[in-house]
Amino acid sequence: MSDTLRIVAFDIGTNKIVGAVSEKTSDERLSIIAIEEEKTLNGSMYRGRINNVNDVLFHIMSIIKKLQNKTNSKFHTIYLSLSNEKGYDTEEWKKLEKEMVSRKIKVHKLDRLDCMADTLMSSAEKEIGCLLIDFGAGCTSFILRSNNTPDKRGIISLGGNNITKDLTYLNLKPEDAEKLKIKLGSTKPEKLLRPNARIILEKSTNVNEAKYITPLKLSEMILDRVKDICLRFLDPMKKHEEFSKPGRSIILVGGGSYLNDLPEWISDQTGLSVKIEDKFSFADSPIDIDINNAKYACLISLLNNGTEDCRTIDENLKPEKKTNKLVKIKGVIVISNLRTLSDLTKNASYIRTTTVPIIPKSINNIK
Repeated sequence: MSDTLRIVAFDIGTNKIVGAVSEKTSDERLSIIAIEEEKTLNGSMYRGRINNVNDVLFHIMSIIKKLQNKTNSKFHTIYLSLSNEKGYDTEEWKKLEKEMVSRKIKVHKLDRLDCMADTLMSSAEKEIGCLLIDFGAGCTSFILRSNNTPDKRGIISLGGNNITKDLTYLNLKPEDAEKLKIKLGSTKPEKLLRPNARIILEKSTNVNEAKYITPLKLSEMILDRVKDICLRFLDPMKKHEEFSKPGRSIILVGGGSYLNDLPEWISDQTGLSVKIEDKFSFADSPIDIDINNAKYACLISLLNNGTEDCRTIDENLKPEKKTNKLVKIKGVIVISNLRTLSDLTKNASYIRTTTVPIIPKSINNIK
């Protein structure tokens, strides 16, 4: 096998499961050659923990099959992470792991926060101090690194889904509430250009009877939930002098990090510079998918931390041993399996000819 490892990783989220295959070279570069994702049934995962083992297992195996077909490979190992590390201590996880083993799939469970901190923080950030926040659908987790060691870490069992659910109380379907949150919501109501404009929620033949919400009210609803989530860990951290040490910074990852004006709001709360990490300079992809997205931060970090080639060496696919055969051509006995003239002296390969070939001395005496 070549120096290139083929790594398979799975990010098990609250709403969906994403799997990917990457080729990892000796210089630690990644090439993402396949990505597949499938939505799980509502409630199969709850706040990063497995509720419905059968559904989660079904989607993992389904994605493995798709990845195998796309890469013309067979896999015996996967790297995996749950969005809530406490989910590994449940009976559901143990059952899932047992089912995977019975299907001859070995599972390496990785700590998503450590993987992302190791992969996404620069050496200077790890030394001076950096807070990484993973804003997911069902959970928001964080890890603070300084002096190259984890200082603090934790998880809040709330995420982007809770913001969406708040908006469904406006008599909106979850998918419509999600669109409204992403397109028109903000965590900085004071920045709105038309705070009192009307966003029509339910049309009516009578304009005065149409149900609507203003951008100001929408953003206030969103901000209330963001405060509920983020201040649970930001407020305690701000009490420590070390947290506001000059040079420290914050990295945002996860799909929820794209909430309008969220980096600026967190910067206002902490006094630190904040960036969304969605540019992975060590990774590329030949497939038609943009991997430079904060929602893939965990998945790419898992792939980057993989150290074992996940491919199965199928005994049935091993090349047959070539044997030399004596073949008579126009009264002359030659060794078959000749491909080049240089192979003639090596008793190798195969030659097709309708004329008398050049015969090596070693077989001149064969009768």
